Order: sequence, then C-alpha cells, then structure tokens
Amino acid sequence: ALVLGLSTLLDPLDRFVWLVESRIQPQPVSGDIVFVETRSDFAAASRPQDRIKLAEAIEALKVAGAKHVYLDLVLENPSTAAADEQLGKAVRALGPDISLSTRMRNLPGRPPVLSRTRPVIRGNAEELFSENFIDFSGVSWFMDSRRFSEGEAYEALAVSLAGEVEQPPLSFPIDYNFDPSSIPSVKFADVPPASEASSSRLLREFAGKDVLIGAEWSTESSAAAPGQILLPRSFTAIYAAETLKRGLGPWVPGEALLALYLIAILGTAWYFRNPHTRKVANIFVAVTPILMIPAFSMLHILPLIAPSLVFLALYAIQRHLAHRKQQQKMHDDVIGLPTFAAMQVALARNPNPAAVAVVMAKIHRFDEVTTTLGSGALGEYVRQIASRFRIADKELVVYSNGGKYLGWLVDAADPAMLESHLRGLRAIFAHPLLIRGSAVDVGITFACDNTGERDAARKMAGASSTLERTTEAHEPVLFAETATEGDMWWSISLQAKIDEALANGHIFPVFQPQIDLATGKVMGAEALVRWNDPERGSVSPSYFVEQCEHAGRMDHLTQHVLERSLEAAKLFLRANSEFTMSVNISATLLRDFRLTDMVERALAESGYDPRKLVLEITETSRIADYEVARSVMERLRLIGVRLSIDDFGVGAASLETLLRLPFDELKIDRAFTAQITRSAKAKAIAQMLITFGIDTGITIVAEGAENEEILAVLRDSGCHMVQGYGISHPLDEKKFSQFQQAELVTRPAAIDVG
Repeated sequence: ALVLGLSTLLDPLDRFVWLVESRIQPQPVSGDIVFVETRSDFAAASRPQDRIKLAEAIEALKVAGAKHVYLDLVLENPSTAAADEQLGKAVRALGPDISLSTRMRNLPGRPPVLSRTRPVIRGNAEELFSENFIDFSGVSWFMDSRRFSEGEAYEALAVSLAGEVEQPPLSFPIDYNFDPSSIPSVKFADVPPASEASSSRLLREFAGKDVLIGAEWSTESSAAAPGQILLPRSFTAIYAAETLKRGLGPWVPGEALLALYLIAILGTAWYFRNPHTRKVANIFVAVTPILMIPAFSMLHILPLIAPSLVFLALYAIQRHLAHRKQQQKMHDDVIGLPTFAAMQVALARNPNPAAVAVVMAKIHRFDEVTTTLGSGALGEYVRQIASRFRIADKELVVYSNGGKYLGWLVDAADPAMLESHLRGLRAIFAHPLLIRGSAVDVGITFACDNTGERDAARKMAGASSTLERTTEAHEPVLFAETATEGDMWWSISLQAKIDEALANGHIFPVFQPQIDLATGKVMGAEALVRWNDPERGSVSPSYFVEQCEHAGRMDHLTQHVLERSLEAAKLFLRANSEFTMSVNISATLLRDFRLTDMVERALAESGYDPRKLVLEITETSRIADYEVARSVMERLRLIGVRLSIDDFGVGAASLETLLRLPFDELKIDRAFTAQITRSAKAKAIAQMLITFGIDTGITIVAEGAENEEILAVLRDSGCHMVQGYGISHPLDEKKFSQFQQAELVTRPAAIDVG
C-alpha cells in the first residue's frame, strides 16, 4: 500500500508505458501547420541581415496567403536600428495574423523572469508562451494551456496553433503518437522574398496554413519526443497542437485500473477452484495490461497503469513465494525425498482412498546414527534405506518425515500378504548399509493402515499412531485395526485442531522467572508453551510439540509463542530495564533462514529490543547440518539476539555442540541441578560448568532449582542465574508481573499459581 501510494516513484514506469504507446502505430499529422526551420543562432543581435531576411520572409508569407504566422523566436536584444525597424514594420503589417513567443525563465529564489521580443519589433502583436516543463525522462509529457506572469495571462503557443478547438484544461497530456516526418517542414533559407511570391511553388504550399518559424535543433534549443532525438524545440508545440486538433483522449486514473485488476484477481480466486485453471486465469490477468497497451494507443488513451503493473508484479511475487513455500513443504531438500505432506496430498487425490494402504516405517536409533555419521551423510543414509524399500517396485515413491520416519502408498491387500512383505523388508536390513566406506546397521519397524477409512489425514494418523507402538524386539510390524485406532488427537489429522488452538489462544506461553542470586532481582524469564484444551484440559507440552512437528506446524507454533512472549516482555521490562526473555526454538528450525526472517518480523512488529531476547536451542541432536545451523545462528547474532544451548549435559547437548556452534548462554540441565545436594559428581559437574562459564564469558543458567538447599549450593558455587520450582512455577502474564513487583529472591516452596 505504501509503494502504490508513492505515485512519484511510479512515474518512470508510466512514462515507459506511454513511450511504448507512442511507438506502436504513429499517425500522420493534419498538415495544417508548416514549420520553417531557422539556424540556431538566428536571433543573435550581431546579425542584422538575418532580421532583414526575416522581415522579407514575413512579407512573402503574407503575399502567399499564410493563415497565421507564429514567430517562435525571442528577439530581446537590439540589433541595428534599421534592421529592427524593418522587422517591426513587417510584423505590424500582418496585424492580428502574427503571434510572437515569450520565454519564462525560473531563477532560484526569484519570481519568473519573462523574456520578450523588443517593443520596436513586436508592436501590438499577440504574445504566446512556448516554454514547456521537461521531466526526468527528458520529455514534455504535459502542456500548460496558459500561464500567468506579472498579472497577465499568456496563452500557450500550442493552443493557438490548434485553432478553433474546445478550451483545454489548465494542463493536458501531449500525445506523441504522430510521425514527425509527416510534419511539413522547410528551411528558412529556401523561403523566397515577397517579390518572387507569385511565381514560387513553395510559397503556394503555405496558402491557408499556419506557419511556425522556429530554430533548428541545438544543445541549447531542443525538444525530445519518445524515441526521437535532434528535434527542434518548436516540435513540442506542434505535437501538443495536433493532440488538441485530434481531441483529447479519455484519462484513465491509476486507482480505477488498480481496482479493476484487484476485482479480477479476487474474482479469479473465487470462480476458478481448480488450481490449474486458476493458474491459467491468473496468467491471463497478469498479461492483460501488456495486451491493453496497443488498445490504449489506438484509442488515444493515456493511462496511469503503473500502480496496476506494480500490484500485479507484487501479486505474482507473492504467489511465487507461496508456491515455493508449498514446494518446500512438499519436498525435504536435505533428505532428497518428498515429505509426508506430499503423501497426504497424493492419498487425498486418489479417487478411492479406502482402497489404498498407508505404510510407515520408523528408523530406530536414528539420532545416534546421524550424530555418528555427521550431517553430511544424513541424506545418503535415508536414501539408501528408501532404495531397499523399492526392491519389489522400482517406481515406488517413498516419502520422508525428517528422515526418521518413512512411508509409501500401496494398493490395499490381504493383511497377511502385506505383513509378509514388510517382514521380508526387515530381513533385507539384516545386511548393513555401506555409508562412505563404513558399515551401518539399520533397526526398522513398520505400521500399516489398510482400513476402509476414506479421509487421508485420518488414515495417515492411524498408521502414525500405530507406528509409535511398534518395537524392534516384540512387535516390529503392526496394523491399524480401525481408522480410529490410536490417539487421533495427536496425529496428522489434527493439523486443523492445532491451528484452531493457536488462533483461539488455547495454546499460549507461561513464564518461569530467572533470578540473579547475587542481587535477588528477576532478571528474565523462560517462555514455556501450554495447551489448555476446552475438552481435554491441560495437554502435555512434550506430547503436543512433537505432534506440531509431525503436522508441519512447528514454524507456526514458534512464531505464535515468540510474538506472545515479546508482547509480554515489553510489560515486564517496565519493572526491570535489564530484563531478558528466553524463548525455546527447536533445533529443526535451524535448517534454513526462515527462522531469522520469523525472528526479525516478530521483533519489528513488537518493537522489542533484540538484545533482550534469548533463543534457547532445544533438541540439538536433530540438527541436520551444522554448517547451515551455524550460518543461521550467526545471522541471529547479527540481529542482536543471544543464543542459549538448552538441557546441556544430556543427550546431544554436548561439549562438541557447544564448541561447533556460537552459543552465548548455557543452561545446566535439571538432571545435574536436582542432585547437587545428594551427589558429589553432580555437584562437581555443575561447579565445572559454572567455572567454564566464568572463564569463557558464557552466561550460565541453572535449571531445576527445586528447593532452598539447591539454591544455597548454587549460590556458593558462584552461579548467578537460576530458575526452578524452588523460586516459582511458570506463571501467566498477570501473576508474573505480581511476582516481579514482590522482588522475592528465593522461596523454599513454589508459588501457588492456582
């Protein structure tokens, strides 16, 4: 809206469209105006013979029967008295049939200066202005019909040349859709004197026509027409006069065309429901402005089409980005396989989903294997597994959900046959894969939904929930007995429910205080996501966060929590200007720069200081590519955001991860904090990490401070930042503000949040 409103920025595009119009089909002029071209220095006072020659030419034109003579020369400097007197006599002899031009020069800080022909020459002849405004394109696209100077009104030379036409508006557009070669032109030197007028064939061509005498092209005296160069200045007046003679075409405002295309886009989206048909219709709407340019030219319409072109370009970019985002959702570039979202679409498009079986496979010890192999071998590892699935069908399309889960669609068959096939696939994996010269064992289990369920999402959810119950040792192959088997609430079919919960505020952040033990102040908070469902009540975060990932809603969930947390943090900052807000970010989002775009957008919309935001990276074992993750994290740090490694000391949140990635903060996992009063090892590990933070300048935050004894040990160990139930349970926004105001350092028991 801002871009479309800045019309001055769109002027170049409009001028280009007009230029194209002017060159499509040039029309001949009326021929009523004859141009007599003089030398560029013809008005020089040092050449009295030129003024004498001009006087003779004017007399010759009178004898030849010229309708009206226009002298587009300003003779403001005196020449010899005899030459000026002879020219003035010739001008006076024509009486009302001759007009002279004036020039209006604009000087900085002064009123316009009017340049006029000497009184001894002009006498009482009509004076017209012939100056035109030339814009950034070097062309005069508009002509003023009249101007005012020193209390007097001056009509434009072009308006007088047009003759008996309807009075034009104060400013009117010039149509350059005329062929300049069709303008009758002669050289001033070829005009014979009055004594030869009766026998001159040239002068007979002037009879009954307007004659415009003007200087030839020069660097000081020139005009520019679209696609034309080296034109005399006077040609601008001739183009404008021919425009008025032919009649001004209708003016099409940019707002009208923009509204038309907006209606066309909305109508296309509403009427054409088929994606392919809608795409063709959108392409037609997009090229319509280009197709309309020749029509505008033929109808002599000068449109302001730039807003519409910009709108359509922005719309095309938006559709391209949306399509690209959809394609990214449908294909995992890291793994090199289509995603489960693509499998759901393929199943939904099948004419009879009930006759299709959904098979899913789970790769066990996936995180351990990928951590060992490194991120670079992840794609090769998963693709080799998918290749073995195709042993009976080389054309089988295998889908991936992060690599750990694979799936495909087959025609529903007898469960015994399907089970036999899947067990046969498991037997194939008894032979290890060869990944970059190393043998890698594969543990795999299968689930299948070959029920009569017709809903694609529910059918995939049935296979997904069944897959979670498989085990390598006891139940490596399981079948969903009905379409509703398993906990469908947490399956892919609940994508709409997740979106609804986000939209209605049922998924929201709560805030656990982070205390500086040295000062007793609330220095920050960790935002923890909660789901309070109207039907099921409180839902376990670890459970529904995983389902958000399966449903492809992790980006949406993160953005929702981030935006809500930053809005709350602005309130918390009032109590402590050094307050920082920590928000959990799944390591799976470090796969590309969409995360940085999300964070920048949230910071810009909230106006929150990025230096007061800490992003806690969770599940670091799921980082697919450390180099990509490092690039994303470095860009986040450039924004000003600080980065924290969550749950340090357990799983893949290891020293190697801390070494390879640019973290500013380390959170000691509660597994160590909770035992520091009972275990010398736990206490030693915590002390080591605190000392490490002091030595490296990395902030250390201890999680899981459950009681006063743990807080005392942490205080004695030199740990400043702590959080845990020993200080407070996670609080909603209102109760957190109350907690801040209380300025409590520690509590032996958790705050009552009921």
